[in-house]
Amino acid sequence: MVSTVLTELKADPLASGRDLQTRVNGHLGRYNLFVANINVALEAISAKEIRTVMQKQLARGEAHCREAYLLKEMVRSLENDAGKKAGITANEADEMIISDPTALRKLVSPQAAVSEIDKPLK
Repeated sequence: MVSTVLTELKADPLASGRDLQTRVNGHLGRYNLFVANINVALEAISAKEIRTVMQKQLARGEAHCREAYLLKEMVRSLENDAGKKAGITANEADEMIISDPTALRKLVSPQAAVSEIDKPLK
């Protein structure tokens, strides 16, 4: 069972315990494995194996650091009125300058030079 959990974990390193339970049960043709069984199997798996998978996914752009993902989601929510529905709006009375959302991406990019960042964000 541990090898099956490892196989599923390599496919999706951030899968939840419940997702792993469903996939492992399906892969093994079983129905009696629980999240507790998956957690025991996870304890037997070396972090080194999963770390290698995560590093490859990051290099290929298939996985992302949380900060970049969160900023992307924040910008997306502002673009599609979800932010307004949640009460996130720019205060137009204060005449705030709204900068280019891509500048946020540059702000969190370690290789970006300060000169590349828009002035309102400096």
